[in-house]
Amino acid sequence: MTDAECQQLKANITEQIERLELVLGTAGDPARGDSVEVDLDRLTVSSKITDQERSALLSLKQNLRWLDTDSAGYCDQCGEAIPFPRLQAMPVSRLCISCA
Repeated sequence: MTDAECQQLKANITEQIERLELVLGTAGDPARGDSVEVDLDRLTVSSKITDQERSALLSLKQNLRWLDTDSAGYCDQCGEAIPFPRLQAMPVSRLCISCA
């Protein structure tokens, strides 16, 4: 992966992180005293979506740090280079296509 490709990935990941943080920040947190509608059907769905978004946010932040290491762009399992188009499509990917 070239430096330019790495910078492009970092920019894309940072944008996704900012978008998720915005969504999670406006989702309403009862611990902070935010008002939350109580509708069991929607609450269950909203809770699952929020958990998925938090998980995605964590993965994105981990991969942003990974991009600053010597192993960035290489498969965690076999050590082969991960094709840049795969990293663009799946910025949280740490495995090559074969190992995935």
